Amino acid sequence: MEIDSELQLVDFMNSIAVDVNPRDEGRTTSQVENWSTTKLLVALAKTHHIKYPVKLLVNDKPDFDLIFSKSKVGVEITEAIPEDYARAIAMANRLYPEAIIDRSHFLWGAPRKSNDEIHEILESSINRLSGPGWEGDSVEREWANGISDTIHSKLKKLNNNGYRLFPKYWLAIYDNLRGPALNLKLGVKFLREILPNQDSYKHSFQYVFIEVGNTMVSISKGGQLRYYPIA
Repeated sequence: MEIDSELQLVDFMNSIAVDVNPRDEGRTTSQVENWSTTKLLVALAKTHHIKYPVKLLVNDKPDFDLIFSKSKVGVEITEAIPEDYARAIAMANRLYPEAIIDRSHFLWGAPRKSNDEIHEILESSINRLSGPGWEGDSVEREWANGISDTIHSKLKKLNNNGYRLFPKYWLAIYDNLRGPALNLKLGVKFLREILPNQDSYKHSFQYVFIEVGNTMVSISKGGQLRYYPIA
């Protein structure tokens, strides 16, 4: 697509019906990427990040190209979610529709659980919470660790052979990681304390954008922080 104004961009993005199937029910990477792309561009449409006219091209390594009149940006999209939590959601959709999946069972960085272990957790979670729960600022610290690890993983991908070269790169993260009642500003504070050192890489992300509910968090390579609403 090619867009000439912020109003046109927002109208076009809001007009797109982006359906994301449940896990294990036909969900595809393209569906998640399309969702994230729509949310990112709606959040940024009225900011200095988008220069009009702008052309969007779906691609690979990175996932899409933003082409402005005098510059272009390669945008990588990813989801942040504990792998076992994603597996548990897929199992619950199929076999345990009344299970209440307690995220405290599936912490970021925890040892991988077997299928039998996940089945046991889901069986004990029918219509009730069954996990160990959260204490103090554990929700915010775990969120920060997960987002930081996700950025680090994508930095490695960005610097692999075969990744297309751009003058600038952005990383857009769809957050499916947060625990209950996340204090976003506290989580971001912890995140900024442990962000990967991008200076040690040949290629880096000029901006990292994190979609958290109805808010897009923007953190520049230099540490500048902004919060944008997702209309």
